[in-house]
Amino acid sequence: VYPAIAFLSLAIWFCYWLNLYLTIMAFNIADKVTPLNSLIVFTIASLGVLVPTPGSVGGYHLFLSQALMKTSGINQELALAVATVQHFICFVLVPCIPAVICFGIQSMAKKKAEEAQAK
Repeated sequence: VYPAIAFLSLAIWFCYWLNLYLTIMAFNIADKVTPLNSLIVFTIASLGVLVPTPGSVGGYHLFLSQALMKTSGINQELALAVATVQHFICFVLVPCIPAVICFGIQSMAKKKAEEAQAK
């Protein structure tokens, strides 16, 4: 059981890092931000989630943008844009997609139950 937990933990953290690196690639700054730099940026940005703000707004943006600026020389505007898009993907889009899927499944089940009851 413990090796499986360790493997799954590493797998999810890899997916989080990959998400950040794909966002960096989408902004076409992968030439300035190497995969190793993005791992450092990811580690620093993860600490920003610990700042007690609602939804990690502010702390995550500050840590991620500052890490991008310090490690890779990205300008502030671009670093904040990356942080905002990354925050949207991780904290808004990812939770909303499963919520919509669950709502759809629940609606379909309710509709089938109503049809079965009508028969």
